[in-house]
This record gives sequence, structure tokens and C-alpha cells, in this order.
Amino acid sequence: MSKSPLLFAPKMLLLSVVSLSATPFLAAQADEFGHGESADSVAVNSITRSYVQSNRGQEAAFSESGISRTETKSVGIELILSEDKEVYSLPLSYGLPMTLLGGEEFLNLSADIPYIQVETPIGDESGVGDVAVAAEYYIERDSAILKAQINYKMPTGDKEKGLGSGSNDVGFAMTGRMRMGQMGFNSTIGYIIRGDATIFNSDIEYGNIFSLMAGTEYRVHPAIWVGANLAYVREDTTESAGFVQDGLQTLDLIPNVSYRLNKKMNFTADLIYPLQESVVDGDFPSSEPDREISFSVGFNSEF
Repeated sequence: MSKSPLLFAPKMLLLSVVSLSATPFLAAQADEFGHGESADSVAVNSITRSYVQSNRGQEAAFSESGISRTETKSVGIELILSEDKEVYSLPLSYGLPMTLLGGEEFLNLSADIPYIQVETPIGDESGVGDVAVAAEYYIERDSAILKAQINYKMPTGDKEKGLGSGSNDVGFAMTGRMRMGQMGFNSTIGYIIRGDATIFNSDIEYGNIFSLMAGTEYRVHPAIWVGANLAYVREDTTESAGFVQDGLQTLDLIPNVSYRLNKKMNFTADLIYPLQESVVDGDFPSSEPDREISFSVGFNSEF
């Protein structure tokens, strides 16, 4: 026997109310490289950025001239432009040579302090974002540089304004890099375990993020390297308000250039060009987002 449509009315009304009330929130709180109508670049997430952009660490210089045998201190500035976000980042680092494994080794400690301007459907916001810190351990083996790193992102950004995720995230990655004459090769595999958050009294269980990057580069001038990376990133589904929201997997081509002005100063630029995207289905699968090209430029100096 068929059931009366009236029996479904309360459920449909509840679903409509939840959807309408959550719409501005979900749009403003989309994941940092996220899913949705205006999915952001992978470069916006500070941990993911460190895994897919090969010019940000010290392994490039180490693979060319060997691991540093003296301590280093550096400060820089980085600008990331995506479709609806501008990120101004202040990277800081301190490193020193180590001999824990009996070879040429180096420990680098770093912090990434972002200032974010974001456009949301409920207005523009700006302020300090989620600060991230990292520890990187470099080992030199047979002309190759190997790096193991751990990252921790703190919920320092205002989560209700879309400036942060509200979660404590921990990332792990392994990198290999080699430069031989005019050619160079690099690859990184990373995984981010994302914590939970409560935003506007709604509990959110973020999906974890897996990334895989491989790239090559060529020296066109003694101080200039140009290259291209291919980056795959998958973010699992997120649970919020009893519903499972879509995740997203993306494939990006990242042409890049690095220019060493002198022994202590370096300039880098990356273009993130979306090649493909597909939704990791949640309860209500949506169409693939229309991602736009994004850009990152940075300057770093030792002191």
C-alpha cells in the first residue's frame, strides 16, 4: 500500500530548513583547497602547499650544492592568489646540521604565518589564518636529498569568518630530490590527518588529505631553474550536521621557476593549472567544481 505524501512532509521540511540555514555557512567554510561551486587552489592549504610546490623547501639548494654544514636562519614573504582568496604568508625557518645517522644531515624548523583575505557569499573577511609549524629532516645519500617532515596546523584563524578550519591538523610527508648537471627530479608523498571542529554549534569531521607529486626541472641559467610538477590531491568526505559532504580529488600541472639572486636570497613563482577534478561522493553528490588557475610567488632570504 502506498504511503500518503503527508507522512513525508515533516522530514522534507526539516531537510529544507537545515539546507537553507547551512548554505551560507557551508559556502564560507569550504575546505581550504575544498569542494563546492568555487573550489580553492591546493596552494591555499599551507600543508598541502608544502607537499606539491617543490620550490618552498631547502632540498633544491641542497641537491645542487650539498647539505649545509652551518646553521641557517631565513625569513620570507609569499603571496598566493586563488579565485576567492588572497593569502599573504610569512615563512620563518631555523636549521642546523645534524649527525644522528652518521652522515650528512640537517634539521630545519619552520613556521608559516598567513594573513588571509577571503570573499564569501555573506561578505568579505580578512585576518590572520591558521598558523602552521613543521620539522624537516634532510639526509644526503648518493647525490640525492631525502627529506622526512611532519607538519602541524593550529586553528588560529577565525573559523566563523572563513579564515581558518577550526581544526588541529597533522601532516606527514617524504620527499626525494636529485639534480644532475642541467636536469633535476623530485617527488613527494604526503598525508594529512585533519581534526574535528565545531563551527556555529555544528560539529564537523573533516576528511583527510592524500597527496602525490612528481616533477622535473631544467637549469636555463646558472642561477635559474624552470620546471613542472604534476600533483594529485584527494580530500575525503566531510561529515557535518548529520550529512556527509562531498570530497574532491584533483590533478594539477604546476609550472615553476626559481631564481637565486645571490647566495642568500631566492625568488620563486608557481602557476597552479587545474587539469582534472572529480567529486568524492557524499550523501548528495554534486557536479565537479569549476576550478580556476591560481598563482604563487615568494621571496626568501637568509640572515
